[in-house]
Amino acid sequence: MSLLLLKRQANHGDTASLEKLGSIAKRSTDAYLDCLPSFIYHLSSSRLTTDSGHLDPIQSTQPHLLANIALSNIAQGASRTDWTTKSLQDALRKHWPQIWSSVSFLVDGYLKAFTSFESSRTMTPFQMSLHKTIGSLFSALTLPHRVADKILSTSGCVSCLLRLSWVQDLGSVDRPVTHDSSNWQSVIVALQSTQVSYSNQEWHQTLEDAFHWKTDRSFLLDVIGSFITCIQDGSCTRPAGLRTFTMVAAHFGMCIPSVKFQDESLCHRCIHWVMVGLRKIVSSLSPDEFIGSGLEAILCCCSTCLTYIVSMIESRFHLILIDALRNRLLQFMLQAIPFFFAPSSQASEVASDVHKPYFDIWDHIVRYATHWKLLKLLNHAIREIEKEGYELYLQNAPEHLKDYWTALKNTVIDRVRLRADFKDQVLQPCNWCHNPKPEKFYRCSGCLCDYYCSRECQKLSWKGHRAACQSLSAHKPFRILPFDAHDRLFANFIAQESIRLYQDEAATDERAYRAARSLSADLPLIHVHYLDAIPLRREIVTLDEARSSVAPEYSWDEFIAEQLSQSKELLFLVQLSGGPAKKYFCAFVV
Repeated sequence: MSLLLLKRQANHGDTASLEKLGSIAKRSTDAYLDCLPSFIYHLSSSRLTTDSGHLDPIQSTQPHLLANIALSNIAQGASRTDWTTKSLQDALRKHWPQIWSSVSFLVDGYLKAFTSFESSRTMTPFQMSLHKTIGSLFSALTLPHRVADKILSTSGCVSCLLRLSWVQDLGSVDRPVTHDSSNWQSVIVALQSTQVSYSNQEWHQTLEDAFHWKTDRSFLLDVIGSFITCIQDGSCTRPAGLRTFTMVAAHFGMCIPSVKFQDESLCHRCIHWVMVGLRKIVSSLSPDEFIGSGLEAILCCCSTCLTYIVSMIESRFHLILIDALRNRLLQFMLQAIPFFFAPSSQASEVASDVHKPYFDIWDHIVRYATHWKLLKLLNHAIREIEKEGYELYLQNAPEHLKDYWTALKNTVIDRVRLRADFKDQVLQPCNWCHNPKPEKFYRCSGCLCDYYCSRECQKLSWKGHRAACQSLSAHKPFRILPFDAHDRLFANFIAQESIRLYQDEAATDERAYRAARSLSADLPLIHVHYLDAIPLRREIVTLDEARSSVAPEYSWDEFIAEQLSQSKELLFLVQLSGGPAKKYFCAFVV
C-alpha cells in the first residue's frame, strides 16, 4: 500500500493505518517529518470535541482513540536521541501549541479526577493507556534539542505534568507511582535540570506562572501531606522507600518555591518537614550499609531536598536560614559528612549533584552571618554541636571543610563578642523617648522596623506611627523583610572593626603592592574586605579593577575625586551581601 493511500485512510479514521504510519515514521527523520502532519491532523480541536460538548470518562470516543495513537506516534519519533536535526526541532516547536491543546483537553476529560493524592478511583484501560502515552510524549519532548523551554513557558503545563506524574497506579493504594514510572521521573528531572539555563529570578517567575495559588492550593497541600506521610511512616529510612521519597521530594521542590508565599505558615511548615526528613535519613541510615545504587538513592534524595532549601533561601533570603537553623540545619550539615564525603560517595556519579547545594548552603550561612538573629542561632547551634559531640563527624571530612568549620566558629564567636561592644557604642535609641541605652528593646510586631525601650513608649508613639505601620504590615505576607535598622548598623560596625584591625598593616601592604606591580604613588588603590567570606578575605585592587569587577554600580569617579581633594591616603571598601542585592560599606582612613 502506498504511503499516500495510508495517510488518506488514517485521516478517515482507520486506526490500523494510523498505527502503520507510526511504524513508518520511526525509520528516519525524513519519514517522521513526512508523517507528522497526519498525526497533528487528529489533534485538532474540531475533531476532539464531541457532539454533546463534554467527554465521557468511561466510554472513550473514536476521535480520542485516534488522538491517543497520534500522540504515541509523535512520542516514538521525538524520543530518538540520535535525531538532533534542526528541522525536527523546528517542526515540534511549530506544532507544540496544537500538541499541548490536545493533551490539555484529554487530561481534563479523562485524567483530572486521578491527580489527587487521596484519589481511590480505578482507571479504565483507555485512561491507563492515555496516561502512559502522555508520559512517553513529555519524556521525549523534554530531551535536548526538543521543546523543554516551550513546556516551561506554557501557562499551566508544568502544573499539569506534576499532577499527572502524581497519578497512582492500580496496585498502589497510598503512594504515587514511582516503581514503573521512569518516563514521568525523567520528565521531572528534565524540568529541574532546565533551571540551569535560567537566572534565579526567571526560574521562580516561570514556576509562579505555572501555578495558580487559588486553584492549585489543594494539590500543593496534597504534596506536602504525602511528604509528611513518607517521613512519619519511615519510608525515607528504608532502601525500598527512598526512591518513592525522592520522587515526592522532587514534586515538593518543584511546587513549593513557585508559590508567592501568601501563606507564611506554609513556608515555615515546608522548611520544618524538609529538615525533619533530612535528619531522619542521616540519623537512621549508615553509609557503610549502602553501596552502588543504594547509596546513590540516598545522595539523590539529599540532593533534591538540599536543592529545594537553596531555592527557598534565594527566594526568601535570611528568613529561610533562620527557620532552617531552628530545625537543626547546622547539626545536619555535620552529620551528613559521612554520607557525602565517604570514598564510596566520592566515586558515585551523583556526588557532584549533592556537593553543589551542600556548599551553596554553607555560602548562604556565611553571607547572612551579620544578621543578629541568625548569629544568635548559629552561636546556639555551635554550643549544642560541641555539647553533643557532632564535631566527631569532621574526622574523615576533607581538610578544606575542617578549616571552613573552624573559621566559621571563630567568626561567629568574634561577632557575638562584637555585639556587646556594639550595644554600648552604636545601638540606636528608642523611637519615642530616644533613650540611648535601654535595658531591653521591643520591636513593633506590625512593621517589624521600629524599636522602643518599653511598651509604654510604643503606645505613646502609635498615633504618629500608625499610618506607616499599617501600610507596611498590610503587605507583610507578600514581602521579603529587609535587614532592620539594628542589623544595618551592626553590619556597619563589623565593617568598621575590620578596617580598624587592619589599618596598621594597610600602608605596608599597599607599598608592597605598588612595588610589585611598578605602580605610581599617586594611583588610587582600594583595600577590599569581603565580610561574606570565611575566613575573611582581603585584597588590594586598582580603581579599574574595582570599577569592573568589585563594585561596578558604585560611582567611583566622583567619590574618589572627593576623597583625594581631602587628602585621604587609604581607601577601604568593605563588601557585604545583605539581602537580594549586594550592599557595600565604605570607610576611609587618613
